[in-house]
Amino acid sequence: MFVWHVAHNALQVKLNIAGREVSLDTLCPMRSRFDEHSGHLFFKCKEAKLGWQLLNMEDKRVMLMAENSPKAIPKWRAPPEDVYKINCDGSSIPGSNKAGWGFIVRDHYGNIIAAGAGLANLLLSAQPAEAVACMKGLEHAAELGMRRVILEASTDRYCNVIDDTLAAMALNCINSPLLWQDRLPDSVASLVSGDLPGAHV
Repeated sequence: MFVWHVAHNALQVKLNIAGREVSLDTLCPMRSRFDEHSGHLFFKCKEAKLGWQLLNMEDKRVMLMAENSPKAIPKWRAPPEDVYKINCDGSSIPGSNKAGWGFIVRDHYGNIIAAGAGLANLLLSAQPAEAVACMKGLEHAAELGMRRVILEASTDRYCNVIDDTLAAMALNCINSPLLWQDRLPDSVASLVSGDLPGAHV
């Protein structure tokens, strides 16, 4: 029954309660940065992601996130025509001084132009790693000659699942950063179509 409630976004999370015309603060109580919905509670919240990572089940989290209800995970919003959008995120393991960054660059159709992920050691939390992700994304866009970009960090209320997944993958990077052009690893590529507005996951 619980799994059915998760799959159908029917849990009594704050966003669902507010949808029944109950007046309450919908932000997640852990960090008060994002709305508390099923997708956030189990897959996006930094503390939840840490649990998946500690259990060595990050690949399962990515798979389940891709199959989660489209209502539960906010969708990516396209930039204006002839503008590129860079989504960035950071991830960390508290107490380890280990953090990761990830970014993805897409055009107004949602096509993948580039993506990257890497370690940002000696950072104590995800927020500085998000700043590194923004810098890396902007640097890569400049190298590709992009002049008109929109930068969207995960601190925005409606971030996307792909940059978040790349940042979590970065925690497993041993050597130099991973960079992709025009395509993503299979484990992440499956999220792209489900992240677009109007897509049914």
